[in-house]
Amino acid sequence: MKSQTFKNIQIFGPFNCGTSLMARIMRYGLITPLHMKAAGGTHICKYTIKPHVLEENVRKHKDTLFICMYRPMAYWIESISENLALNDLVWDKNLKSPCMFRSVKYDTIFHLHKAYYDAYRNICSKFDNVIWIEYNILINKEISYQYLTNKLYKTNLQFKSKEKVISILEKPSKNMNKEYGKNCDEALTYLKVLKQKAIENKYVFNRQTKVFFELGL
Repeated sequence: MKSQTFKNIQIFGPFNCGTSLMARIMRYGLITPLHMKAAGGTHICKYTIKPHVLEENVRKHKDTLFICMYRPMAYWIESISENLALNDLVWDKNLKSPCMFRSVKYDTIFHLHKAYYDAYRNICSKFDNVIWIEYNILINKEISYQYLTNKLYKTNLQFKSKEKVISILEKPSKNMNKEYGKNCDEALTYLKVLKQKAIENKYVFNRQTKVFFELGL
């Protein structure tokens, strides 16, 4: 099977979903690093939501691999609830309240998550130069190397080694304020705590999003 050859990388994703971590892996983990700007925002801001803007950029840049970071809704909401001050989000943490992100109002925080992943589902379905990476799998260093390798098997991209990828994961990521967050082990421990609390039962998730990104259907 002929592999796709790319020259650039653009990362998309909501805040608190691993965009900076993914950017570090692609910058330092590849045998031959590709061109990539500002933590993944090569062509446009990595937090862009507007579907037509995303689609226009993917269509225009065929030599770019676009990576959409996916974080299941329940875990994403729990994460941002702890870090509201770091994001351009205005929200009172009430699940039934509206929220404001970058001057756009959403009926609830669920609707903001849905807006992102409806847009990503659209470009992932239409273009073969778009893939998605699930944050909850990426932070598990026991399986992340094979997971990433499988995701990139149709491309010209190869990682230096499993050990290199793990070493990147073990370093804490920086947030937009240049403050250090969790490393992969701490993030995975936090994920396990949330799972034990069965937090998914608290949320009315969007089935289309869950089925597409978690089951690959």
